[in-house]
Amino acid sequence: MNEGAPDAIATIADAAAFVFVGSLERPGASAMETLEAHENTAVVVVEEAIRTPPGFAGLEGRELTIRLLTPLARGRYVFFADLLAVGTGIAVEEVAHLDATEESARNVIGDALARGYAARVGPRIRAAAVVALGTVGKLRDAGGEPGQDDERVAWVKAPLKIEELVLGEVGAHEPMLVGPRYASRRFPRTPALKAGLRAVFALQPPPPDALEALPAAERDRAFFIAETTDVQPPERLQDIAAIAAPPRGRRR
Repeated sequence: MNEGAPDAIATIADAAAFVFVGSLERPGASAMETLEAHENTAVVVVEEAIRTPPGFAGLEGRELTIRLLTPLARGRYVFFADLLAVGTGIAVEEVAHLDATEESARNVIGDALARGYAARVGPRIRAAAVVALGTVGKLRDAGGEPGQDDERVAWVKAPLKIEELVLGEVGAHEPMLVGPRYASRRFPRTPALKAGLRAVFALQPPPPDALEALPAAERDRAFFIAETTDVQPPERLQDIAAIAAPPRGRRR
């Protein structure tokens, strides 16, 4: 990969399931019985796991089999990879790699992960009416019934207890979230509301029929989670606050 192409690196870094520094020790080999060794496979020892999917913690010091884009010589690399197979070991498939110099392993990768995250969630954050860290309260029915032959939605509502407001205004009363109780064909990208969920939420005004399901007194403080991307882990609060901040010299 060309280290002078930060946007390309950022896109790949954000999309790859695994980002790790590894020592390629056995080119042309495989540590998995179910994955045949050939010139594009190698056994890599993980030196540092920069990002891994849930359930794959503790990879440092372990051997992985990697299916490479092209054969590589022995050496240290930063790999961007996706899961290929799990069995007697773990196999991943390379998306891209960098030589693991100190700069590429630290500065370039750290910047790439931050840029990739900002590119993915930034448009949703900046388009939101309200962005806040909070916890979803108890769910209550709000009306509507799902139908087998149409796209009606069973709406539920829940208060949102806000810990920190990042963007927008919520007034004197707690915001009221309204959303589908179950997955919906009509809103395929909208997550079902879940009581007790603590996250950073990017909130939008509700769709008209969801708003109509609420009592009139709750409508002016009602919000909607439109996409799964609009729910981010609490540890991303500072990153999201930086994304939401207007450029210097400009006020929202």
